[in-house]
Amino acid sequence: MTESTNTQHSAGQFFYRAIAALRALPSRIRPALENLTRWFRNYIGELSTRPATRFHTVLWAICIMFVGFFTLVGTNPFRLLIPDAFFHPPATDGREAVLIYGISIENQRPVKIQRRILLDGKPEQIVQRIAYAVSRPSDLQEGHGGAGYADLEPLPALGLAVRRVWFPTDGSHVLIDLREKSLNAELDRFLLNRTDGAGDRTALLDGYFRALTASLFELMPELKQIDYLLDGERQAVRGMQFRLDYRHGPSSGKPAATGGGG
Repeated sequence: MTESTNTQHSAGQFFYRAIAALRALPSRIRPALENLTRWFRNYIGELSTRPATRFHTVLWAICIMFVGFFTLVGTNPFRLLIPDAFFHPPATDGREAVLIYGISIENQRPVKIQRRILLDGKPEQIVQRIAYAVSRPSDLQEGHGGAGYADLEPLPALGLAVRRVWFPTDGSHVLIDLREKSLNAELDRFLLNRTDGAGDRTALLDGYFRALTASLFELMPELKQIDYLLDGERQAVRGMQFRLDYRHGPSSGKPAATGGGG
């Protein structure tokens, strides 16, 4: 009972002290406001009579705006002292203009074409980039170091079906594993978007893998053997002349005389 009474007494004292401090607050703030008002009036008067005061005022205003700007954009102002730290130079294109193979629209044979490909990185990454580039149309920055885009057979983006690339021993033998479901999906999407209604599934597969095989041997001279797998297994696709279940060497897919060399 005594402890509860002491707690109530302490709370009451704190409450009365808080009330007293609040009542005394205006009398403490009033002199500070009067001093601030007096200083401000004197400062305004000095602005019109003292050039040094105007100069310091302008300097402080510039500093405040400078710091405020970089605070709003979330950037350290000292980055201006580091060259190219605030405004980055334009990124350079690291791709190289190389000759790979496409499929001629006239005779359905591989012909050399020029594409820009990034050749840096691991060999597995380079193989995947070549697989994408074989069916990629040329852009405005790519010259025609071989056949022009109008001379090429459009090919589906079968490079998207590559699930794994690896070299089992050294750089002379590569295995490329593809998803059969993705191959069929890309073929269906490609044939659906063709406005001329032409196109044969097995002919498109033949053309793509001939061009890919010839391109890999063209850009990777150390390569001697290529194996294609479907979902991890060696198997053929019915109707294809290019046998996916065979091991391919440098002569696979490449014509005796390539057309339109660059």
